[in-house]
Order: sequence, then structure tokens, then C-alpha cells
Amino acid sequence: MSGGTRASEETDVSEEQLREMNVDELRDMAREKGLSGVHDMRKEELIDAISGRRSS
Repeated sequence: MSGGTRASEETDVSEEQLREMNVDELRDMAREKGLSGVHDMRKEELIDAISGRRSS
């Protein structure tokens, strides 16, 4: 098993890296995580959601 391109499944990205990403990339990542309502989320919201720090 030569893993390596499974970064999109694990999303082991830091907040800094997430901030450097575009909203489109963040939405894609959030969708892969199984998050819903990402289309209505803003960049900061997406970063928090992906990071696991959702502000309710």
C-alpha cells in the first residue's frame, strides 16, 4: 500500500494552509469531510468547520 495522494480524504491541513486556500477549495474539502451547508458558509466558517472548530 503506497499511500500518498490520500490527503483529500484525511485533510491534514493546518489553519494557515486553509486560509491560503480559496473558498472553492475549502468548499470541496468541506464536502469531502461530509459537511453540509458549505455553499452558505463563508471562508472563515469553512475554515472553522474543516478544522473542527464550529462556532454554534
